[in-house]
Parts: sequence; structure tokens; C-alpha cells
Amino acid sequence: MMRLTFCILLAQAVMGLPRHNPFINIKRQYDHDLPQNTTNEYDFVCIGSGPGGGHMCSNLAIAGFKVLLIEAGGDSGLQLIQSVPAMNLASTEDWSLAWEFYVNKYADTELDKRDSKMTYNTTDGKYWTAYNATGNLGTAATPDQIPDDAEPLGILYPRTGALGGCSRHNALFSLQPYDMDWDDMAELTGDDSYASENMRQYLNRFTNVAYQPHSLNSGSSGWYPMRYTSLITAATDIKIVSVLLAACTAFGKTIIGEVVATATYLASVLTSDINAPGQLMVPEVYQVPLVMRSDSRRGGVYDLIVDTALATNSDGSRKYHLDIMLDTLATKVTFDTSGEKPRANGVDYMSGAALYRADPRSKTSQPSGTGHVTATKEVIVAGGAYNTPQILKLSGVGPREELESLGIDVVLDLPGVGTNLQDRYEQTMVSKTPTSFALTEKCTWHPDPELDPCMKTFVDGTTQTTRGAYASNGIAIAMIRNSTTTERGEPDVILLGGPANFTGYYPGWSQGAVADSNHWAWIILKAHQRNNAGTVTLRSTDPRDTPLINFKRFNNDEDAAKDLTAIREGYEYARRVMENVVPIGGVLSGSNGSLASGLGEVFDGVFEEVWPGADVTDDALDQFIRDENWGHHAACSAPIGRDDDPMAVLDGDLRVRGIDGLRVSDLSACNRLPGFFPIMWIHQLVEKVADTIVAEYASLKWGVDVLV
Repeated sequence: MMRLTFCILLAQAVMGLPRHNPFINIKRQYDHDLPQNTTNEYDFVCIGSGPGGGHMCSNLAIAGFKVLLIEAGGDSGLQLIQSVPAMNLASTEDWSLAWEFYVNKYADTELDKRDSKMTYNTTDGKYWTAYNATGNLGTAATPDQIPDDAEPLGILYPRTGALGGCSRHNALFSLQPYDMDWDDMAELTGDDSYASENMRQYLNRFTNVAYQPHSLNSGSSGWYPMRYTSLITAATDIKIVSVLLAACTAFGKTIIGEVVATATYLASVLTSDINAPGQLMVPEVYQVPLVMRSDSRRGGVYDLIVDTALATNSDGSRKYHLDIMLDTLATKVTFDTSGEKPRANGVDYMSGAALYRADPRSKTSQPSGTGHVTATKEVIVAGGAYNTPQILKLSGVGPREELESLGIDVVLDLPGVGTNLQDRYEQTMVSKTPTSFALTEKCTWHPDPELDPCMKTFVDGTTQTTRGAYASNGIAIAMIRNSTTTERGEPDVILLGGPANFTGYYPGWSQGAVADSNHWAWIILKAHQRNNAGTVTLRSTDPRDTPLINFKRFNNDEDAAKDLTAIREGYEYARRVMENVVPIGGVLSGSNGSLASGLGEVFDGVFEEVWPGADVTDDALDQFIRDENWGHHAACSAPIGRDDDPMAVLDGDLRVRGIDGLRVSDLSACNRLPGFFPIMWIHQLVEKVADTIVAEYASLKWGVDVLV
């Protein structure tokens, strides 16, 4: 019955009913009594509390500065829907933190309409997708099926408006970038301190690696806790074990004799630490480290922010001066223009919850007031790849022609702002099995333990293993491979597998992915994609409006062919694995000898590919990739660049070129999207640049105690 309830919620989301919040009755309140702004003047004012802004401003406060952190969202970080790792899907659509952007993948909207996830808005405020006309995702709507009053919105792109930013809804993956990403940065900036051998120290500084085995060069005392999903938990599901063994076999890990498919055996096969120095260059099957605390809750920059803001000395006095303004929308950076160069001197803001129109609650929200706060040293913008260029442009920093067309006074003509937007190319291959995965068949994916036996197991558990399936992000294994079009020999495709029916983002996707427990998805992600043609432009001068976002994917035919090839090869490899899933249960004979599981169940190894379908091959598969691709690592829209590059927005220390007292600290800063998952990259970058800032202002020491 509970599973049926979620299926109904999915149907409501995609069949033209009003926008909904599936957890609307969950009590909301600030989870901490955080220090609010205690003055109108600070050393540093930071806009945005995600991994870039939250980390930077915490470090500066720890160093002895007086810092204000402005966050448009609230604080509900202790709620189970945010803190439980397996709820990462549901958290993206929970109204306490969800920001819903609708983006274009292509310059030609007609190409976007080929995506079955294309979302329309009708005049009565309801969503409409191709599901309404076709009954299934994967088939785009034809023009005659689309309602006459439907306005194309674009493709849903989940973001976050909450303390901690995207670290409160992401999938917790914690993978180092390639060494070449840092070496490229060193060459780009002419700063040898960005060389990979030097940047490793920053990775070691903030991480706290609790999994085994791990590299001796990994961190052991930082605030960023890293753990694996429990293999004991995974090994309780015979179907998951069968897929894991098939993946291991595909990498030449031979299974011989009578083998008990237990956690001990799986651990003996999955021995490589993906975060060891140089390991990302090794094609292999891996467990994926997660940012997860010792209590199996989501870790990350949220804890750093809260622990820094609430830290006290032995006498009970406040240890660091980090004030936090929640439910506050920064509207522009202000400048002193009396000198030779403009100098950022503060931030204007609106007060009020859910003001930004990406927030699904914004239609009924109004500002409760406005204000200004002064920064005596610097303003640090950390709004992310969409909001950082928006804030810069609203402040008069950006392409002159665009700003003047909207009547914005130009502080500095900086044409690179809002250009160079990049993202991954991602796809999924989904297979269906006739019977449920035992690990998740009783889960209803609800934050209330009384409505979800798996959540109750998590809440009642005392160890990672006894907390069950929810002490995981849902991904059981990762494979990294070299495509035939890789640029410099790096493995450039990662395949991440787990029990879900995940096909990309659309309204209601988080419920659709777990509406039953009979599906397995391989997420195929292409790293070091070649397209950088995307743009972020202003929709209006209203700071509550979202900008216009267009990724202009597959923009260059030659580059597009190479990226398409890499993704196609990812499909081919995923298909090879699923075609060779090992039947286990009892004692079965095969080319690798007899295999015993001892799990008390027989699984015949049958999976049927349902997305895109085994018959979708060659040119049809390429077209499917063009139609249905998606991404979730938007970046590079205010890029670091060379001194002689007119499109460079930032220098190597994240300073906005041509302006004093203004920096950017988020993923918009990278020139090219690094690694497979960028979270570790941004934290390394912040650690380095924070050191630079501290040295510039001759500040105090580091050090803070946080929960790990």
C-alpha cells in the first residue's frame, strides 16, 4: 500500500496535476540556533553557503576574520530527508531545499522537444510532460499531443536553496580529480603551486578517510568524513551480488572454485582505493567513497559551517565570528568607484523565505524587507554556475552589450561572465528483473520511520551495517573505462550501478526512480567532455527571476562525434556486464567452476534492458543519446583564465579581474570541468585559496573541532 502511494504521487507529478511537495506535512523549522548578523560591517561577506562558499567562509572565520554568510534558503539539515544518504533522490524534490531550474540543452528548442523529459507549463499552473501523451518515458511527445496552452519550460535541473548548498542533496560521491586537472590549472595560470603534487596536501588536509584499504597519503584528521557503503549490507541481496560479480569478471577478476558470495569475498576483490595517488588513471571496478559520518548521516560542508558558527571557548564565549543570514536573497554587490579600479564594498539583499523563483514556494512569497551589509575587505560570490554570473551581471559586471540592453549600469565590461558553461554528458541504461531486489523491496523511501520500514531500520540501527539499505547512497559499484576517443589516455567514462529506475530529471523523478524494486540502472557519465558553448544570460533585472540557461550541447560536430562515441561505448560495456550476470544460489556449474552463495535464494541471472532497450543500437543509439542526455554538474561560467585572455573572468586566486575586493568561490570558477565528480576539486581549491587570502591579510591560525 505504501509503495502504491508513491506511485500515485509520481502519476500526479507527471500527469498534469498541480505542483506538489510529497512531504508537505513534514514539520519544518531551523535545525540550529545559528548566530544571525550581529553587525552591519564585516571583513568578508559571502554569498552562498555551498561547498565553495561555506568552506571558504568557515576557513576565513577560523582564521580570525569577522565573516557573514548570506544564504537564500533555510536550515533543515538535520531532517531525515536531508541527512539520510539513501534519501538523496527524494531530497532534490523536497520543498525545504529544492530549487527547480528549467534549462535548454540546445540552441534550437525543437531539439529539446525530442527529449521525453521536456517539461511544459500550462495556463493553470500545471506541469505537462510527454508521459501524459505516451504513457511512458523515453518517447517524446509529437506536436499534436502537446496542449495548445502549454509553454515549454525546458528540462528540469535540480539545484538547492539551503544551508550547505548542493552538499545537502547530492549523491555523496567523493572522488579525487585527475592529476592532469591540476597540472592544466598550473599551466593555465602560470602558477606552479597548482601542480598536482602540491595540491595533494590540500586533499589530505580536509579529508578524514575511514574506509579500508585506503591510501596512506589520504587524510585522517579533517572535517570531511569518507566511508564506503557496507558490503555486508550489499551481500544480503543475491541480485546485487550477481551484478557485482559480473562487473568484477568483466575486469578480469576470475572467480574460481567454490566461492561464498559474502562481504568478505567481495572485499577481497574490490581492493583498490580510487582516491589513491594516480589511481584515477587505472581502469578498474571500485567501491565509491561517500562523504558519510560515523553515525551514517550525510557529511560535508554543512557540518563545517554549523560547527564553526557554534564553536565556543572553554569559558563558553564564542570562538569564531561566523554570522549567518538565512532566508536572505543577495540582490547585488555594491562598489566604490571613486578609485582607479572599482572596489567591492558590500551586498544589497532582500529578506524573506523562498524568494527566488526557482523555489517552488516562491509564488506565495514576498520580501519582508531589504538591507545592505558592508564588507571592509572582500565580497566572495559563491552562488554556483547559474547564480554567480547572474549576481555579477545584476551588479554591473559582465558583457557590456547585455547589461546595457537591460538598463544596468556597467561597472566593468567583462565579456566572459556567463559564457563557457559546461556540464557532463550523462545517460542511463536500465534493466528489469522479474522479482524484487530483496534489499529495497520493503522500502517506501519516506522520511517518516512510521511510514517506511527501511527508515525505521536506519533510525533504530547502531552501526552502519545494522542501519541497513539507507546507510548508502544507493550506488553499489563503479567501473571506470577508457573510451577510444579519450584525449590523453585517461579513463573518461564512469559507470555507476544501483537498484533504481533512473532515467534523468523530470517532475516527480525521485519517486519514479524507486516506484518499484525490480530495476537496475547503470549511470554512464562522460568526463572531460569537449563542449564549452553554454551560456547563462539574464532574463530580467529582477533578482528573484532565474536566468536563461542554455548548454548548447554537441555544439561542434567533430567534438560531438567523439563524445557520442564515448557514451555509446559506455552503453556497450554496460550491456556486456548485464548479459553476463552470473546466476547464483545453491550450487551451479559454469566455466568458472562451481559457485555457491549460501544466500538462501536462487537467481537465474535474467535482466531485460528496458531503457533505451536492447534493440536500440548504432545510429538509433546515437540519436537516443542526443535526445535523452542530461547532466548535473553545471560549471565554468565565470572561468579562471590566462592574463591575456579577454574572456577570463578570474585570476588564479579567484579574484574577479579588473575589480578589487571581489572573488568567486564555486564551480563557476573552473575553466574546464574536472574529474568525474567535482566536489573534491572545489574543496581542494578553496583550501589553497583560503591560505592565500589568510597570508594576504596576515591572519591567525587554523583549527576547528567537528563531528567526523
